Amino acid sequence: MNDSITLPKYSVLYHITIDDQSIVFNGENLFMVRVPQYIPLLLKTYSGQSLESACNDINVTYGEEKGIILIRGLQQLEKEGFFHVTNDQTIYEFDEKLSKTIEQELLLASAQLEVSSDCNLFCKYCYAERGTFHHMPKGFMTPDVARQFIQFYGPIARKETWINILGGEPLLNPHLKQIIRIIKEAETSLQKQFYIQVTTNGTLLDKEWAIFLSENNVKVCISIDGTKQIHDQLRPGPRGKGSYESVLNGLKNIALYGKDRLAVRVTCGKTNFDNIQLLYEQLFSEVGDVQLDISPVIVEPNNEMALTDSQLMAYPDMIRSIQQKRYQYHENQDKEWLDRFNASDILNRNMKVFHCSAGLNQIVVTIHGDIYPCVPFIKVKEMKMGSIYDERMILPEPFKNMLLKRGVIHRPQCKKCWAKYLCSGGCIGVNYLYAGHAHHPNENLCKLYRATEAGKLLCFADSWLQLKS
Repeated sequence: MNDSITLPKYSVLYHITIDDQSIVFNGENLFMVRVPQYIPLLLKTYSGQSLESACNDINVTYGEEKGIILIRGLQQLEKEGFFHVTNDQTIYEFDEKLSKTIEQELLLASAQLEVSSDCNLFCKYCYAERGTFHHMPKGFMTPDVARQFIQFYGPIARKETWINILGGEPLLNPHLKQIIRIIKEAETSLQKQFYIQVTTNGTLLDKEWAIFLSENNVKVCISIDGTKQIHDQLRPGPRGKGSYESVLNGLKNIALYGKDRLAVRVTCGKTNFDNIQLLYEQLFSEVGDVQLDISPVIVEPNNEMALTDSQLMAYPDMIRSIQQKRYQYHENQDKEWLDRFNASDILNRNMKVFHCSAGLNQIVVTIHGDIYPCVPFIKVKEMKMGSIYDERMILPEPFKNMLLKRGVIHRPQCKKCWAKYLCSGGCIGVNYLYAGHAHHPNENLCKLYRATEAGKLLCFADSWLQLKS
């Protein structure tokens, strides 16, 4: 036994129980292990103590006969590496290295094109304010702007890169097909691969659009927030008219010409929390199994859509219930299947020391060619990085300051949290808009982040147990 080993603080551990099996996740090293039922209580009782001290006390408290069994359990965890902690200095050095990239010109991994600042729906929780982001006039990206985007983006993009087309509602743009052709045609001359996704409310996806998107190998993400009554309440059209039927028709059209390119996005809030499982069942009966991406709504706590504390507690189980239904239709539960639940970081034990690389190797471009670090920051004029008509992007000072020491290790409120290397302190854009500081999410945001990561962990643990059985 290594006398220098210290048991982790209980706050960085996450305990999961599935069918009487006990699993513990260590947020310090992303290590997940199945343990005897008594282990979580021991870890809680001796939180932060040395392993030697804990074992000595166990012998006194439980007696030699029972103590031997309990101590063996802890020793087995030590042997498997469960107590290993990455040295803080290593993470600090990695964070410093990342901070130096601020002054470098990096190859871009992705870009988001806001091709429309108008929308045909009036969603109750839309933070994009129907595509205007509070300060932009309604309008559409033109083919000339798209050509200039390619001229700007092409030379500084990686060999393979994602371009996500969004709005507002992208399909309102009468030039959208031409814009997609411009992007696809540039692949040959630039010798690069552009993977295109259109994020849409689905209301305008007729068969003609479905065929065009299929022919151009464009992935489609459609937003739908519940069965008919709930969806129509949350995502109404003009004069309160429901949008569910047109969205469902659009979804069917895309599925008909390539379901493997289809994803369905559900924003989960107080109103539709209990309706999502029924939505999945209904979608399955209409088009079969689809990739369902569920995320909690981000609104102020007093908003009518805000999830309640009890719903946040139940959120992981709700996510798992959807996964279990999907398992009924998938026999092979291999690593690729696990990755579809966004659990690859846990699977490969990749510690996320910072949330994303917005402004460094990913950008968003508005209808007139203005460049911002990411979508949430479009709302903040001071975060503008320049234009696609400029020779190069320049990080605005406020955003540059945000990038300095952006790693989760610099956030005191994250230090004792089990989710710190999964959410890495959350989206800096969302934190800035809703908490007033990029690196200091408030408790309401932390609850949302923890619920999201707990849902992934529970799904991963479920899959992991089945792989081991």
